[in-house]
Amino acid sequence: KRYASVAELRVDLERVSTNENKDGLGWKKMIIGSVIVVAITATVLININYPSDNQSIEKETVIAQQPTCDEIYSEALSLLGQTDSIQLQMRGKEMLKVLVEDSLYAPAQQRYYVVLLNSNSPEEVKRGFSELKKIALSDTLNAEALFECGLTLSKSNKVFNVPTVRQSFLGIKPDLAKANEYLYSAMRLDDSDYKSVYWAFNNLMEMKLDGSLPSNGDNKIVELYRLFENRILSHDDNTAEIYKKAIISDKETLKIWGLIN
Repeated sequence: KRYASVAELRVDLERVSTNENKDGLGWKKMIIGSVIVVAITATVLININYPSDNQSIEKETVIAQQPTCDEIYSEALSLLGQTDSIQLQMRGKEMLKVLVEDSLYAPAQQRYYVVLLNSNSPEEVKRGFSELKKIALSDTLNAEALFECGLTLSKSNKVFNVPTVRQSFLGIKPDLAKANEYLYSAMRLDDSDYKSVYWAFNNLMEMKLDGSLPSNGDNKIVELYRLFENRILSHDDNTAEIYKKAIISDKETLKIWGLIN
């Protein structure tokens, strides 16, 4: 078939991808097909005319380039960022799964396990946490894995309930001392990391409330509070704004305790 344009070629590929899915070839075929549709480059067809007795023979070639793992990973992250579409996010998740399980693409592994950790499936949450703990243990310079493990073991508060949700699926309770081991390591690796600082601070506040704060705990609370204030200054995204508002009430508590003026 001759394609008049790249758009026509993409439409045809989309139709093929849809038909394959209907025939029962499964998610993996549909995911790879959709990636090819997005990433494919259709090179302009080569038309070579050979004159012969008032006739010409037109030769056409369609060259399709398979997307690289980097391109698939980039597209998966883009789909995961579509917060207004669960369907697109699920497609991105499946694309990461293909990269992790079929090609062992290293950059996708950690991101996929974080996605699993934030899932609403107990099995997926358990697998995500287990794999991230392995990464944190084997790669002590991996700030993201360290943070996610620390967050999972932390104590929720009135602003953030992520730790409680994860712990309910994992069947565990907060482990504030272990959480802060992870968080202290993470914040030392990344000078811009304010989240690890916040959660370590939050956990020390909880320790003070339940009477388990170490002897030097008050000084550490103030230190982390000041560090958070310093690091958050360079961030102005929506997530950072939530963290800024979250610590306002903690500031008043610190004043009541006489830790700051």
